[in-house]
Amino acid sequence: MNAILKGEGSSTNTRNHGGNSKPAGLLVIAVSLAVLLFWGCGWDDTLLDSSWILDYWVHSYSSAPYSDLLHFEEGGNYYRYGEYDRSNLIQTGTWALTGDILTMDSTSTAITKISDDQYSKEGIKYYRQYKEPGGWVFDQTPTALTYGIWISDSILFQTLKLYSFSAQVAGDYDIYWDDEFEGSDTTTSDIIVSAYRADEHTPIFTEEDDGYHYPSTAGLDSGETIYIIVDAYYQGGSFRIMVN
Repeated sequence: MNAILKGEGSSTNTRNHGGNSKPAGLLVIAVSLAVLLFWGCGWDDTLLDSSWILDYWVHSYSSAPYSDLLHFEEGGNYYRYGEYDRSNLIQTGTWALTGDILTMDSTSTAITKISDDQYSKEGIKYYRQYKEPGGWVFDQTPTALTYGIWISDSILFQTLKLYSFSAQVAGDYDIYWDDEFEGSDTTTSDIIVSAYRADEHTPIFTEEDDGYHYPSTAGLDSGETIYIIVDAYYQGGSFRIMVN
């Protein structure tokens, strides 16, 4: 800024060549005051830069194969994927970020930038892919389920819990769960449940909502182990789960 003021205020710029030098001097003073006011008001220049949001984002504290991804691409397009591996494109549109207002298509919503890897929108936290605080769900140590026995547990909103079950004999096994919106009226969460083969990639079923009156079924070989993911997608709290 000093270099600009020095050049504009030097004798070579204000020398009278048949005109009036006062307007030029007044312009320099006005610009200087504007610059001082701009920086003196504590302006956050990060509000002018929307590049921090260019990436893939997931709205879960932990991630799983079925976790949705939202990709903000340079140029103003966004893409929503139904799988964490960036497959299953389910939606496209346009986006713009002005200050703290995120506009997607024709809908504008205020967001809060928490850090370079996290922001929140309408109470939902979004994390940069691979930066989720809870990490990859299959990195958890699973809780083993025993045939025919309910396990009571609790879970925080937007987090995942991992369970395992090993079949003693071949057959069809029903997976039940009990939450606030379908169950015994003794639990407080609203969860969705998924099950995967031992390879951690092949789904048996994913993101099922109701499992108390209508359990999900897994056909298993003798000795086969599966993983069951409980996801507090809607609401955290207490729940129960059983394989029968």
